[in-house]
Amino acid sequence: MGPRITAARPRSRPPGPTRAPRRTDVYILAFRGPSSTRTTYQLKITHAAVPCNSISDVEPNGYANPQVISGSCNQISGTFVNESPANDYFRLSLPAGQTVTALLNGLTVDYDLFIYDAAGTEIAQSTNGGATADQTSWTNAGASAVNIDIRVYRYASTKTTYQLRVTY
Repeated sequence: MGPRITAARPRSRPPGPTRAPRRTDVYILAFRGPSSTRTTYQLKITHAAVPCNSISDVEPNGYANPQVISGSCNQISGTFVNESPANDYFRLSLPAGQTVTALLNGLTVDYDLFIYDAAGTEIAQSTNGGATADQTSWTNAGASAVNIDIRVYRYASTKTTYQLRVTY
């Protein structure tokens, strides 16, 4: 029997204390049969990153009419245009068992980030001060997809642009 390459998760090697396995973890075991002949092989592994949807903020997109986004990765370039109160809302249908993560960065003034369920109840938030990036996550533990709203709130009076990355 010639050389064989197989891929599997290890049975007895638990994840380290600070990092649990993720969907992108790959374990490869390569072994040679009982033959004493040495074999050389090359193994190349590639992973194509999932492209992120590039979206420009569409106004108005307040509470009553949130901008609908779709896909597992969305990069939103946003700004506020004569809005009062200073809120931008984005609606996403989150599949069952998935965790949404929202990262608000590219800030020069204080903005805050919130996630709401379909009933309008706040389920996650990040309210770092100043131009510090905000990030928050929430997991849909239900059996079906749910609509969630992601709210960008401009805390400062200065109107500037922001970058919002929404992934699940």
